[in-house]
Amino acid sequence: MNTSKNVQRSLDIQQRSVQQLANTIVNSLIQYDDPAAWTEQEQLLKQMTVENVNTAVKQYLSHPVNTYTGVLLPK
Repeated sequence: MNTSKNVQRSLDIQQRSVQQLANTIVNSLIQYDDPAAWTEQEQLLKQMTVENVNTAVKQYLSHPVNTYTGVLLPK
């Protein structure tokens, strides 16, 4: 039962993190009045699922250059 709660809590935290990142991108775009920039960023936001963000982070952290930076790698 505890494991289930921990998994759900972890998923909730990840979802909030992705939402905060998406909000940051949208808020930064408010400064721009370039339709092309909006279209490009909208496509990026559509791809920003929890799974895609986690995959990108894991790939980044597993890159040889980044394995020696003192970052704790996910298992």
